[in-house]
Amino acid sequence: MTLLAGLALQKATQYLQHLQTLAHLNVQLAQMAAQLVQMTLLADLALQKATQYLQHLQTLAHLNAQLAQMAAQLAQIALLAGLALQIAI
Repeated sequence: MTLLAGLALQKATQYLQHLQTLAHLNVQLAQMAAQLVQMTLLADLALQKATQYLQHLQTLAHLNAQLAQMAAQLAQIALLAGLALQIAI
């Protein structure tokens, strides 16, 4: 009986060690999950910022096109003014 009790105690000790190992791994897994959540939140924020940046670039490109049109119109006005000046002289 003492041998059986000793064997049972040994098995129980091994079982508790395995449980301790599993608990430790579970803590590590929870930490990794928390890090993954943080990384996901950071990636989402980066995506939002990139989207805003692209929207700003789109706005700047539109304004640049308008500025180019205005410059072309100003060049036409300058040519017409030069022509009018030549005619007046």
